[in-house]
Parts: sequence; C-alpha cells; structure tokens
Amino acid sequence: GFLLMSITMFGNTIDFSDTVDQHVLFNSNLDSIETNLKFWVMGDNIDGQNNSTLTNGQSIAQWNDYSGSTNNALQNTANNQGIYNHTLSSIRFDGPNDFYSIGTNITTNSSYTFFIVEKRAAGKAQNYYFGQTGSAGRDKMIHLGYRTDSSITLAHFSNDITTDVRNHGNVDLAVFRFKRSESPSHFINFNGPLLDSGQSGTALTNNGYNIVGSSFENFYNGNIMEI
Repeated sequence: GFLLMSITMFGNTIDFSDTVDQHVLFNSNLDSIETNLKFWVMGDNIDGQNNSTLTNGQSIAQWNDYSGSTNNALQNTANNQGIYNHTLSSIRFDGPNDFYSIGTNITTNSSYTFFIVEKRAAGKAQNYYFGQTGSAGRDKMIHLGYRTDSSITLAHFSNDITTDVRNHGNVDLAVFRFKRSESPSHFINFNGPLLDSGQSGTALTNNGYNIVGSSFENFYNGNIMEI
C-alpha cells in the first residue's frame, strides 16, 4: 500500500509525522508507517522553499513531492497548469483542464491510503481530484473525488462506493482506503468519521500514470492544500 521518515530540501528537513502532529496538536503515532509514503505534496511548500519563490496567481509547473520517492507532480503545458493561491496556501485548479502527472503509478495492484485537504470552488458534478491515465473499464481507472456536489466516491470504475457529504464551500479532509483482497475493501472517511465501506478487494489493473486534479476526463474545480 502507499502511505521516508523525512526528507531534506534546500537545507530544511521535513518530517511527515511531525508535520501531521503540528496540525492535529497531538502525537499521531505515524512514525511506524512513514517508510510506506509514496507521494506527499503541500500547498504551503510547493517549491521546496516555503513558497518564497512564488507570487499569488503564479502558474505552477512543478509541485514538489516530499515523500522521498521523487514523484513530483508535473505539468509542462501552460494552459493546463494550476495557479498558486497565497490566501489558502494551495494550488487552484480551474475545472476545465488543469492537472498534473506524477510520472508513475502508485495505486495499481496494491492496497493504498489516500489523504487530501481541499476546498471546492464550485458544486459541479464529477469533480475529481485524483485519477490516472489509460483505458476505461472495470478496475482499470481510479477516480477519487465528488460524484455530485453532495456525494463523494472512491471509484475503481464499476467497483465503487459513493456516500453523501456536505456541499462545496468548505475546507474538507477526506481519507480513502483500499484493502486489496479483503471484503469490505473500500472505505471513505470525511472530516473524521467513517461514512461508508463496501465492495470486494479486486485491485486496480491498469498501469497508467496517476494524475492530480483530474480523473483523466473530468477535472477538479477548487483548491488543493495537501495530499
């Protein structure tokens, strides 16, 4: 599954569990799982220098990965780049076409846990913030995010769970868990509580690159603070 102990960039050491502890104000005991971390991006440190090189509204070509896996989120096409939102310490995705590729796949044929802190800017349907490239078909394309303004989904394409949530306009924390070969295998926590679980443990089979800001065909409209 995916969930480095720490990483040093530009002379600064960044530790995953310490960062979480500072946010939740207690010992999260996440040290034991840090070595499984595969991807970690933060809106308050997009550039590796605490955003000191960025200005509000600036287009972002690279979102640095702090997991130690060098899975930086990249977008070379200017029209498909999100912009830095200083107020929310986030990257703002416009909805029609902004997305980033991490250049590899970290969800296929594996269990995984996925955390995201984000704030939607619109109540659009199919408002997905994580997905992958490749062909569509059962268990071939992950898409995580909002199926409607009031429902969130953990979807493997025809192997999904969907549950009701509050409408857009708030900062929300979602945790998606997939447990391969177990039943139930799909779990969604939203702002704390477990809201839904279900389905069988059939793993994803397509090796298309994972992407941030889109399910591949449906794009996210909002701000992402951390994944």
